[in-house]
Amino acid sequence: MQNPMEKVQTFHEVFGGHVGKTPTVDLPPETMALRVELLREEVEEYAQAINAGDPVGVADALTNILYVLLFWALMSPTAFSRPRLSCLMKCTAAT
Repeated sequence: MQNPMEKVQTFHEVFGGHVGKTPTVDLPPETMALRVELLREEVEEYAQAINAGDPVGVADALTNILYVLLFWALMSPTAFSRPRLSCLMKCTAAT
């Protein structure tokens, strides 16, 4: 059985995502456009599910967003090994 990160890597390999050893934004324009479109579509679905009070739709959208984002973690583990100060500041300001 695959762990979650292996599942994410398999997903990106099957669907033609860039699978490299180091993080890069030097990818074909269609690859970058696909990532942006996937995130845009899933964030919209997330907003619709929230507004509709649909917990299954929320879970689905967040899982799909996570798949796109976690792939970056596969290529850049050090970027995810420490808390993001800007995020922490936003969370603190919101409370």
